[in-house]
Amino acid sequence: MARMTNDELLALIEAREAESYGYGDGELSQKRALALDRFLGLPYGDEREGRSQVVATDLRDTVLWAMPQLMRVFLGGDQLVKFDPRGPEDEEQARLETEFVNWLALERNDSFQHFYTFVQDALLLGTGYCKVWWDIKEDIQTEEYEGKTDDELGMLLNDPDVEVIEHSQYPDPANPGGVVMDQMGMPVQVPPQMLHDVKVKRLYRQELARYAAVPPEELLVSKTTRTVSLQDSAFVEHRRLVTLSELREMGYKLRDEDFGSDEWLYTQEESARDRYQEQWSEEVIDADPSMRRVLYRECYMRVDVDRDGVAELTKVCIANKKVLDVEEADCVPFAAFSPLIFGHRHHGLSFYDLLAEIGQIKTALIRGMLDSQYLAIAPRVAADINRVNVDDLLNNAAGTVVRTNGDPGGAVLPLTVPDVGQNAMAGIQYVDHWKQDATGINPYFTGGADLDSNALNKTASGTAQLITQAQSRIEAVARSLSDGVRDLFLLLHQITLKNATRAEKVKLSNEWVPIDPREWVRRANLTVQIALGSGSKEMQAQQLGQLLAMQTQLLQAGLVKPENLYNTAARLTQAMGFRNPEEFWTDPTKQPPQPQPPHPAIQAEQIKAQAQMQIKGAEMQAQAADDQRQFQIEQQRMQAEMQAEQWKARLQAEIERYKAELDAQLEREKAEMQRQTQLQIARMNAYTQRQAATKERLAGGIRVRRRGY
Repeated sequence: MARMTNDELLALIEAREAESYGYGDGELSQKRALALDRFLGLPYGDEREGRSQVVATDLRDTVLWAMPQLMRVFLGGDQLVKFDPRGPEDEEQARLETEFVNWLALERNDSFQHFYTFVQDALLLGTGYCKVWWDIKEDIQTEEYEGKTDDELGMLLNDPDVEVIEHSQYPDPANPGGVVMDQMGMPVQVPPQMLHDVKVKRLYRQELARYAAVPPEELLVSKTTRTVSLQDSAFVEHRRLVTLSELREMGYKLRDEDFGSDEWLYTQEESARDRYQEQWSEEVIDADPSMRRVLYRECYMRVDVDRDGVAELTKVCIANKKVLDVEEADCVPFAAFSPLIFGHRHHGLSFYDLLAEIGQIKTALIRGMLDSQYLAIAPRVAADINRVNVDDLLNNAAGTVVRTNGDPGGAVLPLTVPDVGQNAMAGIQYVDHWKQDATGINPYFTGGADLDSNALNKTASGTAQLITQAQSRIEAVARSLSDGVRDLFLLLHQITLKNATRAEKVKLSNEWVPIDPREWVRRANLTVQIALGSGSKEMQAQQLGQLLAMQTQLLQAGLVKPENLYNTAARLTQAMGFRNPEEFWTDPTKQPPQPQPPHPAIQAEQIKAQAQMQIKGAEMQAQAADDQRQFQIEQQRMQAEMQAEQWKARLQAEIERYKAELDAQLEREKAEMQRQTQLQIARMNAYTQRQAATKERLAGGIRVRRRGY
């Protein structure tokens, strides 16, 4: 049979749209619009002029109280999910894919922005949605290179993303070439070395799986869907306004004249979300036809297009009333999140469902209390208009005079209004307890408890119990939302596996790891590792610290493995506010594997060989010890001989020195004797001369005396 025509597909899609959640201004759209109004604190519409118009914001307060806790639950660590291996040989590959997909979801995408948006949609509207797609971005840049050699130019041109625009070459002044001699001494002509200046266009291409929150009013889901997950839904449609320029960027070839203005009909929900009239004006469209908006519908439906009797999952893209593309799909690229699952239905309960009536009652009580206070401050009066100047009476300015004719007490009579403030406060407190029972969020959990007598009388254990009860309710909400997180990560993995075209290096756990998604396998099982637990971060850190101490004590008993210690330490690090435990701890699973024990027979041979080696080693040690002793004896002998030679040399030196001293002393004595001898001789000669002179004098004197006679 012939395939379904585009007109038949279009008619079938329009029929399924009418049977879908969120189509038109139905009950679901009206409820979502009211939820947005209550979240924004807008008036109910029943306000009376001159009376209090305050609106209770319990819905907004409860959602904003729950959001930080849920963000900490989902984004408090660096690993949100873990892919289960398909066998023992798949452990390492599953770990790498787990780290890569977590890095892709939490680091490469704006995780906080998107998680916050679809979780807030789920809490407020009952269901939040997230879309996953393969994103390709191309950026062309012009680059210039100068003075490149032939090899460098070849490496540049080998890049498939490079296109040469301009090229010039010239001889290298440092290598002009010419005639040179080879090894045989023969002249050889060498060509000059050329340098190149090039101007190129380089294509920078980035491709990866991305995800983003989708406004619930843009998504239509078949009413036959019985689960929160959309993977088995018979019909899912994403409808939104896009420009003709955006359609052309998607690859569609369109003509402006084929498309008129958009056929979008704004629902109550969209009008409630449109706070500042954010729709485009027709002037923009008329000025630039490429920015003309059309209704773009991306439908995923199970339909028998080829009429073989089996309905296949098919993707149909439509712009206004024109079918642009029909192709077979392998998944529905949307993840759905519900905070309170309602059995056997796609849409769950929201905080608005829990608090709508409570908020309305509390608004009425607050308004009544405020009206009572207003009337107590400025009471109404009964006046005799014939005796009172009404204009003076209507002037409420302080210190003004009211003119009366006669006794003022008889002309003006204040009307007594009963004070309902206490009764209203009691009613408000009752409604607050009702809200706590409905949502599980109490003032101790949110930090808003007043220091009144009741609060001060709460024991530490009682307060902890209240916090734990609120935490358990948030934990239940987080577990419900985790089903959507599971679909989100499976879609990220599946779309990356299908569309990746090359490997890349990614820094995972402080290590650069090559990742090639083309080598992955299809995975269907994973574990969502959300940071659930009782109490605050301080309580979790305290409990994990106690657990780590117990594990350390039981490590020697074999009840705890290093992997268990690492997991506890990692969780403790995250509870203390540090996102990357790898900066503080080393994962033992990433250490080199320990060698496996050998076969018993081989082990026996190894033991025997080790014994023989030990015996031989002992013999060698004994021989070495004997050689060492002989060496020491020889060393001692040589040392003794050296000492003897040293003593002999010292003795000889002493003898020579003593002999030299004796010779010197003899020489000195000899010289002294010679000196004494010479001195004696000189003395004797002097004496002889004196004797001779005396004799001569005596002889001359005698002769004189004889002459005088």
